[in-house]
Amino acid sequence: MKKPQKPLSFWVALLLTVVTMSFAYLTYYRMYRPVTVVAAAEDIQAREQIKESQLKTITVSLKDCHPNAVTAIGQAAGKIAGRQIYSSEQIITNGLTDDPSGLSGVFTRLGADETYQTFTASEVKWPNGLKEGDQVVATAVAETGSMQVGLLRVLGTDHPALEVKALQPALPQNTDKITVAVKWRDLNRLLFAKAQAKAFYLSPAHPNAKMEDIEGGVPADAEKPD
Repeated sequence: MKKPQKPLSFWVALLLTVVTMSFAYLTYYRMYRPVTVVAAAEDIQAREQIKESQLKTITVSLKDCHPNAVTAIGQAAGKIAGRQIYSSEQIITNGLTDDPSGLSGVFTRLGADETYQTFTASEVKWPNGLKEGDQVVATAVAETGSMQVGLLRVLGTDHPALEVKALQPALPQNTDKITVAVKWRDLNRLLFAKAQAKAFYLSPAHPNAKMEDIEGGVPADAEKPD
């Protein structure tokens, strides 16, 4: 007695199942297969020459691998970091350079404990004559009085925040934007005070001034009256 033959539809369904499963596996493999990339073993500062000891290799899935990730430590060791690179962050080829003189942008001039804010002339008032690197005190003025809320550093003006170039000796008088570096610890207080204030000012400060000097009202090295 002959066994009944499977209908054609059965074989078609089986073939489609095999094809679908194979495609799903191939897609999964392409997305999640492990790859080795180079990452920072510690925080690396902008414009710092990268040492081999500051690098490590890590394994990530292909979907998490940056398309320009460095894959061998020798490709990054000896290069100059174009911006701050944080510990365990993948090293990207276009973030490295052999010539630091061509680097520009806010992140090349920020400390590890800093971020930046850009203000417009309609938001904040500042005097003429400021230049890159100047310290300024942020003062918020409300109905109940005024308060110094941050000691900031001038980064640039009149440029998009991420493309700040080297400044002229003094900022143009008709500039309508200013970008400043602010410590992370001061950021919340600065933004909250600015949101609540009726007016907000940036005033020049001595290069060696510290926030405790400003808040105290009298610089620590000021002569005391007789």
